[in-house]
Amino acid sequence: MTATRTRTSSPNNAPDSPPFFRPRSGDAIQRLPRNHTAHGSHHFPFAVPSFHRHDAARVSLTFALAYSWFLRNHAFPGKAFNRPPQLSNMISLDEAVTARLESHGERFEVLVDPDAALAIKRGEFDGELEDVIAARDVFENASRGDRPAEEDLEEVFETTDPMEIIPEVIKQGEIQITAEQREEMQERKRRQLINTIARNAVNPQMDNAPHPPERIESALEQAGFTVDPMEPVEAQVDDALEALRPVIPIRFEEVTVAVSLPADYAGSGQAQIREFGELEREEWQSDGSWVGVLTFPAGMRNELYDLVAEVTSGEGETRVIKDKDDLRTR
Repeated sequence: MTATRTRTSSPNNAPDSPPFFRPRSGDAIQRLPRNHTAHGSHHFPFAVPSFHRHDAARVSLTFALAYSWFLRNHAFPGKAFNRPPQLSNMISLDEAVTARLESHGERFEVLVDPDAALAIKRGEFDGELEDVIAARDVFENASRGDRPAEEDLEEVFETTDPMEIIPEVIKQGEIQITAEQREEMQERKRRQLINTIARNAVNPQMDNAPHPPERIESALEQAGFTVDPMEPVEAQVDDALEALRPVIPIRFEEVTVAVSLPADYAGSGQAQIREFGELEREEWQSDGSWVGVLTFPAGMRNELYDLVAEVTSGEGETRVIKDKDDLRTR
């Protein structure tokens, strides 16, 4: 299918390919094949978990939230409620853990994403709170959906606004994680760690070819590396690399690749390609084609090839730039 092209003029237009894309002796232009593809009612305004693997307490809480939503939106649509409505971009109960604070003889609980809760406790959270909570509410007992009295909230937090109270409960309280949740967190972070390493690392003994995730996973198991579910993945990458080096040749490296898009695909295709990595330079050719040079983690090279093939129906070309001096202009 031919993409719609919006031509952008440039004073650097040249009648033929720029010098950094013309192959030198011994270089091989990779033309990607056409069949090379990337690997690739009413709704409650809060996320609903999978009931088949959760206990009755979570079902009870979901019912309480659903009933509150029904009252607010159907039974008494014009009535003002003290509690603000739940938001559709919240996490599900499956993903949430309970943060609990006991103060002034009362208990306060909130439902929050475990990674976000740890970041909030460390003072490192910079996202939107409503994106990492399962309910815009404070509970006395979250498993039953019981709420504390508003005078208790006022006494302890000097406010009844849940969005102001939730961070304080997390910061001052304790994060309650069950053994099952801990195992789920550890497995999720293990997959994230493997993907992070696979996207950034190369094999220096194989012409800097990417390591498949399966090889990274096997090597981590062989090295006996254990992922800490309570630590951010980024903080564990260096330790994981140290554990991997005795097992497989590996290092983090960036690669610079020149990409050429034919005129029929250049207009829309270049917008996607330029976002893939750091755009070193670009040129529009006199025939309407586009050439750009990007630098990105070497382990993502195959992903770029997939993307170029996808946006050009296999007619795009790529070439690895091994010498940055090749980027000179005429």
